[in-house]
Amino acid sequence: MKKFRSFLLFAAVCSLFFSSCEEDIQKSDLTLDLSKKATVKAYVYAELDKTTAGYEYAPDGTEVLLTISHGNFNPSASGAWQDTAVVNNGIIEMEVPVTNDGVSVSLSCAEFSQEQLQSYDANSEKVLMLYKANSSNVRIKTGERKTVEIFYNESALSNHVEMVTVKYEAFADVDEREFNEYVPEGTEMHVFNDVFSTTATVGADGVFEVKVPANIRFDMEFFAQKTLDTDPVSYKKYRYRQNNWAPSTSTPQVRQINFGNGDLWE
Repeated sequence: MKKFRSFLLFAAVCSLFFSSCEEDIQKSDLTLDLSKKATVKAYVYAELDKTTAGYEYAPDGTEVLLTISHGNFNPSASGAWQDTAVVNNGIIEMEVPVTNDGVSVSLSCAEFSQEQLQSYDANSEKVLMLYKANSSNVRIKTGERKTVEIFYNESALSNHVEMVTVKYEAFADVDEREFNEYVPEGTEMHVFNDVFSTTATVGADGVFEVKVPANIRFDMEFFAQKTLDTDPVSYKKYRYRQNNWAPSTSTPQVRQINFGNGDLWE
């Protein structure tokens, strides 16, 4: 008998619980009427190729999140209706729930990164860009069809550095018996500043070519056995250093640079 009373009590509690859930569901259904529909269409653009005029379409597969606050359907409701559309041939199109008075639909595009083809005179052929778009909003009501345009903004990733190629014809006093000699062929030239370093090998007639970051000042340095005008002739190690300023673009023009007498380095 005791077990039977316990069962009845349990059944009564379950009945109350499921009845409450059903009331909540019914109340929710009555609160948010999502049966009325309208269509939102968006063209999604990004600057992917600077060799062609105008914008390109954002890549296929780019996701666009559509959001409508539940408050549009009932001022006292919380939360939001959301769905995701996928760009195809630069376009997304989706049917959304609305009211006769209209709702506000927010469209948020997912970020993406892609190499951007640069213009003809750029230092780099391609640059990896991060693409972001501000949210767009459209007001729409029952039966309407509205179209918006969304534009991505792009910025180079922080680790991108514009590099330029510079060619030099280098002179230095590496032989006291001569005047204004070429830096010897085969000399290793160190090129550097606080943020980068590289090397170049001097070729015939003191010419060498080096890639450096655009629009910065940098040092160039090499070491050589200097021929001293003594009797008998002697040789000592000297360090030669000079600084220069990198241009904004690569150039085939040969720049002359004189490293002077150098400093004794032994």
